[in-house]
Amino acid sequence: PNYSDISINQVICRAKQINDAEIIVIESGKPVLHDEHKDKIKYKFFEKRLMPGGARNEGAKLAKGKYILFLDSDVMLTRQTLEFLNGSRTCFGEEIVFGCYTRDEGPTVFSKFQNNLLHHRFVTIFKQQSLAYGQSSHFIIRRDLFKKVGGFNTLLRMREDTEFCFRAQQIGVKN
Repeated sequence: PNYSDISINQVICRAKQINDAEIIVIESGKPVLHDEHKDKIKYKFFEKRLMPGGARNEGAKLAKGKYILFLDSDVMLTRQTLEFLNGSRTCFGEEIVFGCYTRDEGPTVFSKFQNNLLHHRFVTIFKQQSLAYGQSSHFIIRRDLFKKVGGFNTLLRMREDTEFCFRAQQIGVKN
């Protein structure tokens, strides 16, 4: 999902390094995606702002692959993440696999600061919890399991991934 964040262009360049990836961008608000990307991806634009869950659900409807990787529009995939995705997709089981914010990554000073803060909240604090649930910048799930959970809550402005993971756990999906 993207809402007027110019960083999406850098995110797409990095995502294109995933082998056999189908890249889908759901953009709303003001279009900022460069035309050079639009012919090489699946793209859908909405004038009215979609909440993150609604945009993610729209993207999932267009997805054809076995797995869906959800990224925020400011998430720069690291070299380690790309290596994992390019080498490990056949190893995924029933789980939802979470990524985490990496310190000092991001296209702007603000995003680097934000990622450091989120890394602390979502990694340090996350490890102290007895129940694992989605507090991440990105996660991958099998498309059939995504449908089984019922998609994201379209009304939430934030924490839609956390709410999704609680519902997934209720039906027996392992995180």
